[in-house]
Amino acid sequence: MPLPPFAPRRVRHRCAIDVQTFEREDSLWDIEACLTDCNARDTQLATGVRPTGLPIHELRLRVTIDRQMNAVDARSSSEWVSYLGHCEDANPSYCALIGLDLRRGLRHAATERFGGAAGCTHLNDLRVVSPTAAIQNCVGEVSQTSAPDTGVTCDAMPFQLDCCHTLKLDCPVATPIYPRWYGHVPREVRATVREAAPSAAHSDIHSNS
Repeated sequence: MPLPPFAPRRVRHRCAIDVQTFEREDSLWDIEACLTDCNARDTQLATGVRPTGLPIHELRLRVTIDRQMNAVDARSSSEWVSYLGHCEDANPSYCALIGLDLRRGLRHAATERFGGAAGCTHLNDLRVVSPTAAIQNCVGEVSQTSAPDTGVTCDAMPFQLDCCHTLKLDCPVATPIYPRWYGHVPREVRATVREAAPSAAHSDIHSNS
């Protein structure tokens, strides 16, 4: 469905994020993201005037992952920045992505490592989109836990389930693709319910006494 009609307007700023995935000869994958933005006018920056059409920012983030979607290498670069000589100092910090699992817990762990003044706002934008690109790239190529039901017994729920509106566990879309998991309650939820039940019962007993 298209967006509704817009009022008369003119372009002031453009920001584009491009993400590409590459299969390497050593069986690893590179997820490479680039953010470029520019203004449709001359822009006064701390380091001088940036002419119309030249980038305000051009930053790149490359995350190398294995077949289990673990980050085994991470590099970033800042080719155009608004505070020359300072923004680039954040680049080495993104090596801390190494060792993280792009499927599970990455956003939380990365926010702890790069949130606020610990990271770069625009490199964080690239960090956020990289897991999505990795998942799309790896469909059908990762471990059994991420594949549709094939009759193979596996205790781990596919990582993509319950992570978006269409693949939530009570959505009919999951039925033909993941019949085993349709309507499933994750183990973490069951454990939470079991732990809460005795406390609730104990509370009821005291409130009725």
